[in-house]
Amino acid sequence: MTSPEITSVVIENGTSKTRAGHSNEQLPSLIFPSTYSKSNTDDQFIFGDAILQNPDNEVFTILNDGVVYNWEALEKNWEYIFDSLKVDSSDSPLVITEELWNNKKNRLKLTELALEKFNVPVFSIIKAPIAVTYGLGRSSSLVVDIGSATTSVTPILDGTILYKGAVHSKFAGDFLNLHALAYLNNTKPVESYFPAGTDSFKRFKTQALLHNFKSTMLSISQFPIVDSNTTFEITNKTYELPDRQLLTVSREQVLIPEALFHPLSYTLPGIELPKESLGLTELILSSLKKIDLPRPSYEQLLNNLVITGACSSIPGIEQRVTNDMKRLTPGFNINTFISTNSFDRSNAVWLGAGVLASLNNFDNQYISKADFEEGGEDAVNQKFK
Repeated sequence: MTSPEITSVVIENGTSKTRAGHSNEQLPSLIFPSTYSKSNTDDQFIFGDAILQNPDNEVFTILNDGVVYNWEALEKNWEYIFDSLKVDSSDSPLVITEELWNNKKNRLKLTELALEKFNVPVFSIIKAPIAVTYGLGRSSSLVVDIGSATTSVTPILDGTILYKGAVHSKFAGDFLNLHALAYLNNTKPVESYFPAGTDSFKRFKTQALLHNFKSTMLSISQFPIVDSNTTFEITNKTYELPDRQLLTVSREQVLIPEALFHPLSYTLPGIELPKESLGLTELILSSLKKIDLPRPSYEQLLNNLVITGACSSIPGIEQRVTNDMKRLTPGFNINTFISTNSFDRSNAVWLGAGVLASLNNFDNQYISKADFEEGGEDAVNQKFK
């Protein structure tokens, strides 16, 4: 089925970014937005940098909270990948990743798309937190993935996902975008910086600006700031806006990302959050409370607390999580892991999937077209539990 001479194409379709490449590569060859551009006059799907060259087109999404809903666009997304990689899909095994909350119906459609439309010889689906764990050479971990659309916490013990303790929330990168947008709009409406294009194109450009603002201006406080009126000192930073005006950013450097930890204390106009909304540290604790384990197993998880995802690149987040967990779980040693390379943090799922796909014993994780034709949905459910 596979051998050292045959590599797989690995695709991670995230809500914000799509990553793709070959399993024997150390980095994804392709990283581009998981959105596409399309005009009202033709059926051409436009991906990647070319979206910016077509401001009069509408810009659409493919996934919602990490789950595919736009199947025609996903098919075009994969076509774009195979064309860009110059790979004939019928000659290459395909490995994709999925979130834990993906459903059986979607999993079946993904398998049909891979085996029947793209005619790949064999196909596999890897759970994102498993990819992260094995990509780091671990078999046990508490994976805290702070992505764009969702933050998830997944306990994995000896290679087994403890589904009872798997939790996720929407307090992630997009939630911080709302806070950053509210702050920047105090100076000038952000969309006014982009006068040309459709409304959806302007939103696409706005999201890029917010991502840049977050990646250059924000940092995490080492202590909880439950009240935004709390007094503290911080060195100002300067941010250059699209119109070349300079904005002095002070307390907002840490107040904006504090919303990850205390969403109910950092409200936004017109948005009412459920009273049971949990911040990041509370989400981690809720995961641990949902599972009933002997103390050594808890110790094993807390000694392998892995922080990953795009928002894990915000400076100070590892130390803050460590401080919170030490304070709230006395008697346990807390050892966190976060890659020193911010690129690896953002790409940990793809990198781990590539590692798994390259292992000799990964062959039994694939499903072939013959398997699918014989077993149908039952074969998919059995293979990708």
